[in-house]
Order: sequence, then structure tokens, then C-alpha cells
Amino acid sequence: MRNPTHFLVPLSSLLLTLAVAGCGESDDPPNNPGANCKITLSGGLTGSYGCIATGGLRDGEANGVIGVISTDTTFSMLAVSFSISGSPAVRSYAPADLLEGGATLLTRDNQTYLATGGSSPMGTINTFTISGMTTLPKMDDTQTYLLRGSFSATLTPVATGTPVTLNATF
Repeated sequence: MRNPTHFLVPLSSLLLTLAVAGCGESDDPPNNPGANCKITLSGGLTGSYGCIATGGLRDGEANGVIGVISTDTTFSMLAVSFSISGSPAVRSYAPADLLEGGATLLTRDNQTYLATGGSSPMGTINTFTISGMTTLPKMDDTQTYLLRGSFSATLTPVATGTPVTLNATF
């Protein structure tokens, strides 16, 4: 079983990006970055949840980060986060292009579902497609972007249970 702590590096970068993206007053992106973002779950858990999709690259770093995180409080965590080579770009990132990270679902009753790649994969990671980006003001040494696109994965329960299919559109 993979240790879910390997998500912390890309997820911490994603959270910094989300802090920048969360500013605004309008109902339209970029001031309301989650306006067109939805994570839909099916299988072992079901429902649709609001989200924010962002990416970023810190000055002097070789790898950027892309991801989607739920803005709903139903779960302890519902997030997708990957490090990628270079700055986020409009393109399709095949699973092999997603260097580190994965999809994590932590329920309030301590169930964990994961989808990871790499040498010890869990679940299934599919292509992360960025079809459009909005550049946000640079914060300190990090350029951030709101992302438009899609991603899907099948998350495997760490203990017992039925797998969960995650479909994100943003």
C-alpha cells in the first residue's frame, strides 16, 4: 500500500495557488474561480461537489503543480494534485507526464480512497486535460493560473469497500 503522504508536496503547492485564486467578488472567473468547476463521484460514493482548479510554478523551480480541490465540506479532503515538468500549459497530460501526486478522498468517517501512478500504482489515473488557463497576479515568487479542462480517475479504497470513480470538469 502506498503512503498517502507523498501527496503533501504537490498538495501544499496547490493550496498556496488556491489562496491566490480565492480572491474576488464577481460571479464569473477569475473572481469566482469555482463557478464552472464540478467533481462528480460514482460507485462506492456518489454526488457532485464544487471545486477550484489551479496550477502554478514557483520561480527557480523545474516542476509546476496542477490540481483540483473540492470547496465542499462533505469530506475531510477531496483533491487531485500533481507535479509536472515546467509551467502548466494548455495541453493533455498523460499519466506518464504526471510526475508525483494523485487523487485523494478522505471521508469524515476515516475511509481513504486513492488513485496514484508511479512504481506502486493504486486505482487508475487518466489524462489531465487543460483546455484553457487564466493567468492570475503573481504572488511573491509564484505564478498562478485558473485552469479549465477535465480529469478522471478511479480511486481504490485503502481498506475495504467499492472503488469510486471521480470525474472533474473545470
